[in-house]
Amino acid sequence: MGNSSSTPSNPKITSHDKAVFQLKLQRDKVSKSKQKLQIVINHETKLAKKFITNKELEKAKLTLRKKKRQESLLNNLERQIDTIEQLIDTIEFKLIEKDVLYGLQEGNKVLKEINNEMSVEKIDKIM
Repeated sequence: MGNSSSTPSNPKITSHDKAVFQLKLQRDKVSKSKQKLQIVINHETKLAKKFITNKELEKAKLTLRKKKRQESLLNNLERQIDTIEQLIDTIEFKLIEKDVLYGLQEGNKVLKEINNEMSVEKIDKIM
């Protein structure tokens, strides 16, 4: 109790961690933009319905054109979110692969050391 070895050390933040964090922040920003755009689309739909009921067809057409443009932007945002998520998944998977490779390399070193310690002469003496 009370000694410095019992407290956990601060984890090191790597450039990989920063990159993944930035991508996740960007994904969240794009998601918020998508939500705002969805609200605008819903508003445009309500306006178009109102104009149609009031027999203001030109205004309704204009509103529907705006809605279509907003829907196109919404599709673009959805594609961007998918791309960002794929990139995040790829980076995280590659980091796991890197850790596995490092573990295999270390295991291989240990096996070589153990094999060097067990020479044929020693085994013959034991037998």
